[in-house]
Amino acid sequence: MATLPPNRRIELAGANALQALLQDHDHVVYPIDGGADLGEDFLVAFTRDRVRTGRMVAVQVKTAGSRSSKYRRARGYAIPVDEHADDWRNNVLPVIGVVYDMEIRKLFWVNLTKVLSASPATSRWVKVSPENELRAGTVDQFIAEIETYADTRGTPEESAPQAALYHPTNATARTRRPKVRWQVPLSEKAYHPVRSAQWVVVWDPPYLRVIDDAQGKLQPTLLKPSSGQHSVVGDNAVYIPIAGNRLRAFGLPDLKMRWEAVLQIDHALARFTDGTLYVPGRTGGLHALNPADGRPRWRTLLADHPVLAPARLHRGKLIVLGGPAGSRSSDSGFAAGRVLAVDPSDGQTIWSYAPRNPLFPQWGGSEGLLFLVEQTATFRHLLVTVDLITGKEVYRKRLPEPVVGAPVASAAAVHLVDAEGTVHTRDAASGRLRWQHPTQHRTQVAPVPVGDLVVLVSEPRLLVALDAATGAERWRATAPGDFTTAPLVVGGIVYVGHRGGRLLAFEASGGGQVGSGPCSVWEEGERGRPVVVGGTLYITGRYGKVSAISLA
Repeated sequence: MATLPPNRRIELAGANALQALLQDHDHVVYPIDGGADLGEDFLVAFTRDRVRTGRMVAVQVKTAGSRSSKYRRARGYAIPVDEHADDWRNNVLPVIGVVYDMEIRKLFWVNLTKVLSASPATSRWVKVSPENELRAGTVDQFIAEIETYADTRGTPEESAPQAALYHPTNATARTRRPKVRWQVPLSEKAYHPVRSAQWVVVWDPPYLRVIDDAQGKLQPTLLKPSSGQHSVVGDNAVYIPIAGNRLRAFGLPDLKMRWEAVLQIDHALARFTDGTLYVPGRTGGLHALNPADGRPRWRTLLADHPVLAPARLHRGKLIVLGGPAGSRSSDSGFAAGRVLAVDPSDGQTIWSYAPRNPLFPQWGGSEGLLFLVEQTATFRHLLVTVDLITGKEVYRKRLPEPVVGAPVASAAAVHLVDAEGTVHTRDAASGRLRWQHPTQHRTQVAPVPVGDLVVLVSEPRLLVALDAATGAERWRATAPGDFTTAPLVVGGIVYVGHRGGRLLAFEASGGGQVGSGPCSVWEEGERGRPVVVGGTLYITGRYGKVSAISLA
């Protein structure tokens, strides 16, 4: 009777673990007949949203069973090259090496083709870093790196990995290269950070964590609120709701309680702006609190119209959207039933505007106008413009398609994005349609104004700048691999995240690339929004690493 080889269980463990992981993420795995040692165990076809992307890789899998396994090293692992060096180096498909550690049940990977291509000399072993773990939380980043490598293979970027995607247009442009000031690893659930003075606060469920911005040092103090997702930070304190209709302020960095106020509030819509803490009441009204002691400075009544969105300062006025009478401030969608312009010094109403239809709880504004979006009973959308001085309606225009997100004003135009990702630009003064620009993105990321231009990611690998008045393309920039974030504009430079783990910098005036720096890939909008303070970008990467990146 036939017997199984003694090492069969070990050999299959790694292959089974890798195959299960990739199939759990809807990628297609094709096993290669193991009757002959060809140097590859699988072919893997990548997918996105369960649609094949056309990208494939070959994979070699080794299993480190016992502590004495030949695939283990003092730090990390290694894969033997044997007679496969030329095959792996010259293969049309990138060849990926994977080691499965049976003791800790973890997978680790290396790009064999990339390593061997960079080392012409014969190598007997290829090292596998323990930092390159392949698990559910890193599969997307793993695929992004492989796809980016495949896109840039054979180009100058491949031969200079530290300067990948970095082509300064002139010598002085090097000063624009993003630089990582510090990084602090937290959990994969961490949200984007918020900064107050020298302290950076991060909601890392179930704790609030504090980082010294000057040194990038995580402070030992912890705070465990019922929820820190909507924590408000300002005046060297963090403001958190407590059960029993109480609001507490905790000082930074020690997180000791500074004061407590008894208020029925909706803390999710609270904001700290210009030295004042604005907190909506749960059933109506807006409280303006002194952040030093929690005492009220004033309260605006909305006649039972609860605040629907965070109050925002615009041109010296505090703009407040109130929902329909009797609703709750936590209601979402098209619901606003009142718009107020309030004097931030005393809470007195400057003007009040009553829309004809429910309003989307976001708005845009220019120097003299407020741009709102209404939804009719038949789900038609209207652009409504209100005079910022008088609160009188200027015009209303029926929109051809439902739009998403807030209107964005630039120069003398207002931009809206529909559900298909098409940008519609209208004359700010009259509402007349000026131009349209279709995109291949349905993420509804609004264009970003910069001078007389608007910048947007038009296709996954294309960044364009359009003339705000005419829609004419002024410049375009492409990259190997996808852009993954909305553009950020700081000091005349456009920054955009790249799926290869880089932050790319382009001149807003002409589109020339002036820098590139390492940057964790972050989730756009899912964990809050990245912030830029004093020329530094604060983000939390997809895997929980908090970074401060200097853009100056």
